[in-house]
Amino acid sequence: MDPLLVFLVPLGGQRYELYCERQHTGPAEAPAGSGWFAGLRQKFSTMLRHAEEGEEEAPPSAGLLARLRARMMAWVAERVAEQRLLWSLRGRDAAIVTHLYYLPSE
Repeated sequence: MDPLLVFLVPLGGQRYELYCERQHTGPAEAPAGSGWFAGLRQKFSTMLRHAEEGEEEAPPSAGLLARLRARMMAWVAERVAEQRLLWSLRGRDAAIVTHLYYLPSE
């Protein structure tokens, strides 16, 4: 198995975050089923996909509830990305962590 490529992304100051590309290991959609639980699982999968794709952005003119919902979905997307990174590292023998050195123009 090839090593996992992980990027160290500078966030500003002395803050960094690990990032890796999403690993496509299964079907994009959950298998169709019937019943209340299958419908709930489908709605949750759709919500996560929208959050990860950044579709939950509220314009500044949106109401308070829309902005709070967008902020919550961004938080969920970050947690899912962190968990996917850890899940991708599970079972790997090696990982390559790389970064881009950036000098801000003065």
